[in-house]
Amino acid sequence: PHRHRTVKIVAAALVVAVLAVELVYVLPYVSSTGRSLRHISISWLAIAVAAEAASMAMFARLQRRMVGSGGVRVPLRRMIGITYAANAMSVTLPAGTVASTAYMFRKLRSWGAGGSLVTFALISSGVLSTIALVMILVLGATFSGGGSASPWLLGVEALAAVLGAVALRR
Repeated sequence: PHRHRTVKIVAAALVVAVLAVELVYVLPYVSSTGRSLRHISISWLAIAVAAEAASMAMFARLQRRMVGSGGVRVPLRRMIGITYAANAMSVTLPAGTVASTAYMFRKLRSWGAGGSLVTFALISSGVLSTIALVMILVLGATFSGGGSASPWLLGVEALAAVLGAVALRR
């Protein structure tokens, strides 16, 4: 018992020491970020927050649709909640992607989805969201290149968007 307590105290002291060192290294970046935020446009900030909220809601809807294809009904509010929780784990924890995937897997299994259905939902929603991201990047690169947008490329993207929307409607 005494040894266990000593190990806990030493571990806590090590964590505090590591956090203190990290704070010293990070402080200059935090202060420069604060200076940058003084010149922020509130309207662009509001647009960015709304776009991010819409993006997260659409990703939750996509995963809900994938799980629903197997007959499991998950309320939208619950799916949005676990999507935010899994995303928070993914971007903040070391090996966060693994932790968030395991969390999402366990949560969906606890709501009645089978392992193969959850695997299908996670993989297919990941693939579809990656395709959407690539389309956004290509579209952005097309318009930011300084030249005119390629009609062929825009046509291919429009066709892919329509096909994707039709596939998701089924």
